[in-house]
Amino acid sequence: MREQLEALIGADMTAFQDRYREVVLRNAYPTIRDIGEDLMLGTGKQLRPTLSILVYRALKGDAVSDVRLTHLCTSLELLHVASLVHDDVIDEAELRHGKPALYRKFGVELAIPYGVYLYALSLKEIAKIGSLDVLTQISQTVERLCEGEMVQVGFRDNLDIKTTDYVTILKKKTGVLFSAACVSACYLADTDLLTRRAMSRYGTSLGIAFQLVDDYLDVLGDASGALKKVPGQDFMMGELTLPLLVLRDVLPVEDQEDWRADMLAKTPEALSRLQVKIKETPEVADRVKALLDYYLNRAEVALEILPESPHRELLSAIVAYIRLRGELG
Repeated sequence: MREQLEALIGADMTAFQDRYREVVLRNAYPTIRDIGEDLMLGTGKQLRPTLSILVYRALKGDAVSDVRLTHLCTSLELLHVASLVHDDVIDEAELRHGKPALYRKFGVELAIPYGVYLYALSLKEIAKIGSLDVLTQISQTVERLCEGEMVQVGFRDNLDIKTTDYVTILKKKTGVLFSAACVSACYLADTDLLTRRAMSRYGTSLGIAFQLVDDYLDVLGDASGALKKVPGQDFMMGELTLPLLVLRDVLPVEDQEDWRADMLAKTPEALSRLQVKIKETPEVADRVKALLDYYLNRAEVALEILPESPHRELLSAIVAYIRLRGELG
């Protein structure tokens, strides 16, 4: 799929990546420049800009040149990275994108203001777009991202959290930014409300599915190494993700106390015991996969509103990629 993306939207991605690097490395102060250089060593999948470009091109075609799309993609990536910088501080994470988390190298006292700095850079890029609709969309997204983080922290070590609360966290922490990438591209393409709503469903559903897979791999381990962070990180922070919630709900009454004790212990040994229980309980993988399929199917159906094109095919291929990554064993 990477080769297909390069062939189809390579020019748009290069314009975004050049702009992103320019914005991050523009500041000449040595400390800020050093952090920016370190940031450039660990870029992620850049999936949110990719979604924006694919949705925009599916609606407008390849012939239209629009610098606003470059600013939108840059803004989205800055916003995403800013949220990760702060998440790593809150979660006391060791790794991000396969290297030490930014605060581990530069300290909390620099990581926190640097995250805010990235948010400010993101807003400046949005201002260059000149669209009140996009500004409103992104502002609401930041609000919901912050809500999601606070809700997640508030539910830590709450062994009675409901699955619906967990899904709400996924929607606010991951789904809303995927949705914003798609809906903002619709505003640039001047589409109708029906199309924006469909693309919002696509982005939200895709984001939830993406995070469901990451959360499963965080508990069970990621043999491929694609996760690029220390497995068990969420568990050690007292965050209950879907595999652990399903295990709680299907365990016999006589095993419930052991489950609660291991959840509160938050040790590698406790995690190992829970991993064994999950692997011995096929219903856990079945239920996680059922929810994953629900959101991926929802995303696939939402794409039907777009005209047939190679761009729409790649948006569908992203759904298929997450489905393949979510083949849970």
